[in-house]
Amino acid sequence: MQFKKLLVTVLFLLTGAMSVSAQSQPQYPFFFPKGFYQTTDPLKQREEYVRWLNSTWTCNQGGALGTTIPGSDSIRVHTDVVSTDSVTENPAKMTMVFDHYIQQPDGTVRYTDLCHTEILSAEQFAVVRDGLKKLAVEAAQRNFEFYVKVYNRSIEVRAQKLGISKEELIAQLDEKVPGYNVTFRELHRIPPHMQASDFIPRELHLGFNPPLGGILGVTWLNTGVIYYNPDAWITDALNGIPKVMQHEQVHGNIDLQKWPLSQAFDVELIASIPEMLYSENKTDFPSHGYAKDIRELAQIYYGFDWDEMHRQIVKFDFAGNVVYDDEKFLYYYKQIDQIKAEMMKFFMEVTIPEFYSDPIWWSAANDIRGDNNTVFRITMADHYQICSLGGCDATSQWLSEHKDEIMEIAQRAFRAGMGKDRSGGNFGDRVTPWMLEQYNKLFTPAEQVKIEQYFRQHPEQLKNLRTMTPTEAVQFMQRFKTNSLDKVTVQ
Repeated sequence: MQFKKLLVTVLFLLTGAMSVSAQSQPQYPFFFPKGFYQTTDPLKQREEYVRWLNSTWTCNQGGALGTTIPGSDSIRVHTDVVSTDSVTENPAKMTMVFDHYIQQPDGTVRYTDLCHTEILSAEQFAVVRDGLKKLAVEAAQRNFEFYVKVYNRSIEVRAQKLGISKEELIAQLDEKVPGYNVTFRELHRIPPHMQASDFIPRELHLGFNPPLGGILGVTWLNTGVIYYNPDAWITDALNGIPKVMQHEQVHGNIDLQKWPLSQAFDVELIASIPEMLYSENKTDFPSHGYAKDIRELAQIYYGFDWDEMHRQIVKFDFAGNVVYDDEKFLYYYKQIDQIKAEMMKFFMEVTIPEFYSDPIWWSAANDIRGDNNTVFRITMADHYQICSLGGCDATSQWLSEHKDEIMEIAQRAFRAGMGKDRSGGNFGDRVTPWMLEQYNKLFTPAEQVKIEQYFRQHPEQLKNLRTMTPTEAVQFMQRFKTNSLDKVTVQ
């Protein structure tokens, strides 16, 4: 009897362990490459990324016709997940659209990608449906945990600029600016308290964008619509984090990248933080185009020589067959991990809060300099010492000896950058819909006539207005209000 009890116990423990082990194995969608596995080994992650992207390119990125018609019969799933990321419908419940997944009368699902068609069982589709929802929620939570710290820090920075405490600023945010139909929150461009739902898309498509081959995700700003490619899911699983989903969700957050402000800064770099700096993501920072400017900053302030790294780790390229020096590859990637950790902390605590504490000012600085990433360059220059020219002392001496030359080059570059077209960032004399909306909310038609007459007669005051702080500007413009005691007489 004792033996039987022991046998039953052992069998129970063994089968239980086997069951737990089976449950812990991730269940990947049917379109994943055979033999796929997740890894954070820098070399293996790079090798596997190139392997599976080559194997799936034709079906997920290409397309002989260059276009698709998902059709109204593509499966739509209405979820209970709240979305507050759009101006189209807010709040909303996230809808997932599975492009080219067509429900069949027998309960199966017909799936078509860009190279073939296959029939899925109800269970296979359930893995895709449930997995996509889980990814969206997880990515939103990860983004929230990062950006809520940025949000709180940006309020502190804004308060410091205004010369008041954070508590004082928060207390007045939802009050109307005296004499104006706007709140202090609108004046300072501080969004309502951030929540995870601000990153949840209103409409999430699992589908293709053939004209954009190689782009793993696309977001239509302000609308809450995100397209997520099957290849994006594969690369997210390879890294073990929903990095592409996070990237697109930052684009979709209207408090972070709402049009037209999004035209005046590098939305791709901002959306790449934090996902590109996560320790799990070994692939993107060293080579992705979105990280170009911060790679340059890593070279300037951390002394990391990217060209030398590539010379050391690539043994030979046999007509598209790259041979790495594995030992040197891992050696350099350990250094890259240290740089990413430092940048992650600095950008979260300093750079991004600085930008969102006064996004209009920094966007204007970008226009003047002809550079979308001014805030990254300025904050790092303000907090780090350049030591890349043979050490800190030697670099300091060289900079001192060439100070006049550097200032002359900087001034020429500044003048050359003024008014430079930055792919939509330079508004010139154009008035955006948001600007016009705010102007009409602040002033009545009669008051607007007085304002325009005044500045025609006193153009020098318009120049002075551009140099004022927000508080000084509000006080100055108050005189044009009908109920103001400090009125301006226009001849």
